[in-house]
Amino acid sequence: MILPDVNILIYAFRADSEDHTRYKAWLELSINGPSAYGISPQVLASFLRICTHPRIFNRPSHLEDAFAFCRVLLEHPNATVIVP
Repeated sequence: MILPDVNILIYAFRADSEDHTRYKAWLELSINGPSAYGISPQVLASFLRICTHPRIFNRPSHLEDAFAFCRVLLEHPNATVIVP
């Protein structure tokens, strides 16, 4: 089972990230494949905090867009929420 970390999600989500296209393609292939993938609430919380933080990015992501990205990951039929 694949369990993407926060860096993978940030790179796949933010178009201004280095290698964005590669990470986005990998994530889309992984979540749309035949196997289940894991998603952690802790990773999603970190993703939201980092992507929307104005001290980390000159143009932080909009909270609504970041939440929508998280919803797609959580609501996909192949998603398995991993809780410690």
